[in-house]
Order: sequence, then C-alpha cells, then structure tokens
Amino acid sequence: HYEARRKQADGALKDAVPYKPVAPDLLYLSPENLRASLGPREDIDFTVFDAPDVGSKKVFHAGARHGRSFAEERADPNINVFDVVVKHIADERAARRRVVVAGWTEGSLDRLGQILAEHHLGNLKPVATLAEAEKLEPGQAGLAVLPLEFGFETERLVVVAEQDILGDRLIRRSKRKKRASDFIAEASSLSSGDIVVHTDHGIGRFIGLRTIEAVGAPHDCLEIHYAGDDRLFLPVENIELLSRYGSDSAEATLDKLGGGAWQSRKARLKRRLLDMAGQVI
Repeated sequence: HYEARRKQADGALKDAVPYKPVAPDLLYLSPENLRASLGPREDIDFTVFDAPDVGSKKVFHAGARHGRSFAEERADPNINVFDVVVKHIADERAARRRVVVAGWTEGSLDRLGQILAEHHLGNLKPVATLAEAEKLEPGQAGLAVLPLEFGFETERLVVVAEQDILGDRLIRRSKRKKRASDFIAEASSLSSGDIVVHTDHGIGRFIGLRTIEAVGAPHDCLEIHYAGDDRLFLPVENIELLSRYGSDSAEATLDKLGGGAWQSRKARLKRRLLDMAGQVI
C-alpha cells in the first residue's frame, strides 16, 4: 500500500494536490521495538481451553463454560425448539440463576423476544451492559444485544445466544467492505493505456492513478480519457464499475463522455439478448 502511494505521488501531475505518504516504520513499532517497550511487564494470554500451571506461569480460570446448544432439538421435526428453550430458561431461573438471551442486532433481538413471548416466556428485562446483567435479580431474565457466536454459563449467569437457538442468525451481517489497500491493488493491476469499459460511460482509456482534491481532502482516483479529450476521475472504491475491453484494443473506438452512443449500444444488445432468450424458450 505504501509503495503504491509513493509511486503514485512520484508520478503526480504538477498541478496535483501534494501528497506525501508516511513510511510504515514511522507509524508502527517493529516486533523488536514492541518487546523492548514492554520491558518487564507481565503478559496475559486468553484461551478457551483448560491449561495447567507450567513453571512460573499461573493459570486463572474464569469459571465460564460453553452454554447449551439446541442443535439436537432443531434437527428433530417433532420438537419445537422454542418450547425447549423456554423450558431451559425456566429451569435456570428456578435455580436462581440470571439468564440473558443475546441477539446480534436490536432487530433480531426484538424478533427473537417476540417469538419467545409467543411461547409464554415473559418478564424479560432489556439490559445494555454486563453491569446491568449482573444487577438482574437471581432468577430474572433479560434481553441484550451481544454479537456472540455461542452462549456461555457461569455459576450465577447463563447467556443463551441467538445462534444457540437458531443455528444461524435471523439477520446476516452485511458484506465486509474492502480495505483501501485492496482498491489500490486492483487499480495497480491496470496499465497506462489499457482500454476499459465503464458500465455507465462506455469505452475509455485508462491513464493512471491520480490524487485529486475532493471536498477539501485528497482522494485516490483512476483517470480515464474518452473521445474529445473528455476525462473521468473515478474513485478507487468504485472500481467495480470498470472492466477490461474484451477484444483487440487497437480497434477500439472511444466513447464520448456523456454521449448517447454507449447507452444505445447497451439497449440494442439488451433487445438482442431478450430476442435470443425468447427463441430458446
């Protein structure tokens, strides 16, 4: 990422906004410097496994264990998993243990709470923090937004996670966004002079990466030239709008930015595809 930015800055136009990338060793500590900075301080390792005391290394058990999974009940078509969950929570409450039902998001937790209420689980108190959960009365149950893959149990607290009940989440997490370095890497795979196709503007010629000022801040863009010396500066995060020209680029005719030729060709191709599909059917 740093090398791509440095090369980009070296090749910037004279009137471009100055951009000076900072070397990684000025931003981050090396492993050697980190160890030297920590010095004689003690380090703590967390693990989900039981571990014995070894030498001077002390092991402290947090007193927690995996909570109950309802996978067996989910797999049985003759059993309603929510009835089993409600009974499990009732048994834990009868044993004077605090119970928290955890959902990934407010929306999924609200839906899960409604389903449990329909199966006669009531008196659930919303809790926002661990401190609030610990303040629940013994035998009381609460609802909390906690992004947990699995629930857990301690001597005084039982956490039942959304995925313990459903085997999956009610709402999927949104697709992970790409990092800026991924966009730069994709853009770096293009060479100056490559013919590219923009989904909205048609055929153009890729010139290179440029840093331009937008809304008072430098922004990484791909510079693309079109017919009539028209130019498009495409933000790197929108690189998915580009594709390489599929045939001999020497015979490619550049589109005019904002012209109607590209949209007309797209419309004709769409009609041809629909006609072909109709003939196949």
